[in-house]
Amino acid sequence: MDKVLLGGNAQLDATFSYIAINSPVTSPNTDGFDIAHSSNILIEDSYIKSGDDCIALNGGSFFVNATGVTCGPGHGI
Repeated sequence: MDKVLLGGNAQLDATFSYIAINSPVTSPNTDGFDIAHSSNILIEDSYIKSGDDCIALNGGSFFVNATGVTCGPGHGI
C-alpha cells in the first residue's frame, strides 16, 4: 500500500490495524496517512515508511489516535 487518504466527505469511526505502507524514502509528498475532516480514527499496530509525513492531520479532524505505530524515515506525525 502506498498511502491512505481520508477526507472530502467526513470519515467517522474508522479503525486501521496492521497496515504496512512502504513508499520510497526519496519520494516527495508521500504521506502515509493524510487525514482531513475525520473523527474517531484509530491507527494501530502499523508500519509506515514514507518520504514525507507518516501521519498528517489536517483541518476538521479530531479524536485521532495512533498507537503501536512504527514511523520512519520521514517527517513523523
